[in-house]
Amino acid sequence: MDNNHKILASAQKLFSAHGLKKVTTDDIAREAHVSKATIYKLYRNKQEILKDVVRLEMEELLTEIREAVAAQTSVEDRLGAHLQTKIAKVHHLINLHRVTRATMAEYWEEAEVLRKKFMLEESNILQGILDEGRKSGEFEVENVAATALFMVVSLQSLEYPWSVKGLNMTVQDQVDCMLDILLRGLRKRN
Repeated sequence: MDNNHKILASAQKLFSAHGLKKVTTDDIAREAHVSKATIYKLYRNKQEILKDVVRLEMEELLTEIREAVAAQTSVEDRLGAHLQTKIAKVHHLINLHRVTRATMAEYWEEAEVLRKKFMLEESNILQGILDEGRKSGEFEVENVAATALFMVVSLQSLEYPWSVKGLNMTVQDQVDCMLDILLRGLRKRN
């Protein structure tokens, strides 16, 4: 593993456990078994490291969603695979969410760019599923792009464990409930 990967893996672990503010560059260097000078050759500051950690987590999640969707044959199963993968995986990628509320005010510019990119990519995945469903006659969707975007925005609430904490719902229960809501609204009416 090269130094950059060691730094990012160590930072990801530390940020997840302690948050951005409590982790120092010295902590990252110690965890990665590299010198602080090595870190500063690759990154100007801790915020740049966080940006790359979040980008890494975002890409990991999008890759897993794409693979899960591609493995399914029916449109409804593709939609379910998207939901299942996102909801199950998102709780393990805590740094992706630390860039939202806790750090948004302090790191607004970087966080906003990453969140918009993630939302656009996820929206594109959903647009493909919705468009396929529309073409096959399974879904009745007038504006595919807007529907996909609203789905992404709506699903963001499930990214936060506290949003469903009191419901005692498993990931599968959350997926089933969301699928039921989505499919009732998307299915073609006779």
